[in-house]
Amino acid sequence: IFTKMALAMNKKPPHREASKWMTELAWRFYYLKSLLNGKTATITQETARSAQAKKEFDNSKLLNALPDFKYTSIEESILRICVNYLQVKPLK
Repeated sequence: IFTKMALAMNKKPPHREASKWMTELAWRFYYLKSLLNGKTATITQETARSAQAKKEFDNSKLLNALPDFKYTSIEESILRICVNYLQVKPLK
C-alpha cells in the first residue's frame, strides 16, 4: 500500500520494510523530539504499533445483505485521493 501511495504522489516508494524494533525506536525518537520543539509527534506509540498489526476482516455479512455491492479497488481509491490532495496542496 505504501508503494502504491508513494507512486501516486510522484514520490520514491519505500525500499525497506520497517521492522517492529524500528517502529518502536521511531515513536520514542519522535516523542523526545516533540518535547524539545513543542510540535506534535508525527509517529506515536499508537501509530507505530498499528502499523505493525495484522488485521483480517470478514465482509460476508455485508455481501450477503447487499449482493450487488461492489468495493472500490485500493488502487483506484489511492489514485482518487492523491489526485484530490495534490489539487488542494501541491507538492514542492
